[in-house]
Amino acid sequence: MPFKITTPKKFQKLLDPANKEGLVAQTRKEFSRRGTKKVKQAIVQDMIKGISPVKGGGKWKKYSQSYKDVIQNKAAYFMKNGKIVRVGLSTKLRKGLVSSKSTEAFRRRVNKKRKASDENVQKLITKYNSNFHKESNPTKQISPVNLRHSGKLHKSLKVFTKGGFLSNFRMVTQFKNKLADIHNRLGAGKSKVIRRLLPTRRGERFNNRIEGVIFTELKKAADYVAKQFSGQ
Repeated sequence: MPFKITTPKKFQKLLDPANKEGLVAQTRKEFSRRGTKKVKQAIVQDMIKGISPVKGGGKWKKYSQSYKDVIQNKAAYFMKNGKIVRVGLSTKLRKGLVSSKSTEAFRRRVNKKRKASDENVQKLITKYNSNFHKESNPTKQISPVNLRHSGKLHKSLKVFTKGGFLSNFRMVTQFKNKLADIHNRLGAGKSKVIRRLLPTRRGERFNNRIEGVIFTELKKAADYVAKQFSGQ
């Protein structure tokens, strides 16, 4: 025997997405208020660990040796006549300069000159790298590759929602810092290394952990709102 289930108009109104006071709208509002903060936190946490927030991105590629030398203040680079010039300490050119048969006095004089030369080179390196290390907060690390220097890239991440009643409700994630586009799309450094930050390509998604955080926060928002309505 066919039967028909009817629901009160009041209940239908609560389920109507266009109702600003309904369950759907209030769940969206609650997720926008709390959930987006948790999603942003999850993305930054992966970045700090050197893990791509994008599914399949894995761990980010290591820094180049030249960049490591700058981080450790072992070398500096600057432009001269349109070319990149390196200032750094090197021991390769010194092999065989002092014979094992040389007198102790001669070796001491050579070592003294070497020390003075190294100190002068180190001063130059420190001078050229002064701005780099001044901006590093906290101190730049070689590993993990977390793309954290001044902290501006991480802080520029925005996670928020758009749409709702008259348009599609959606979560938006974006970086305001231009370095994000370099790492995510254009490629960083001479080798144009890509380190995926956000799933901006067709078919891409956040990694499993971040997607888990998104669904968890949506559920929390729905449970919270449902509990509020059940008390009415």
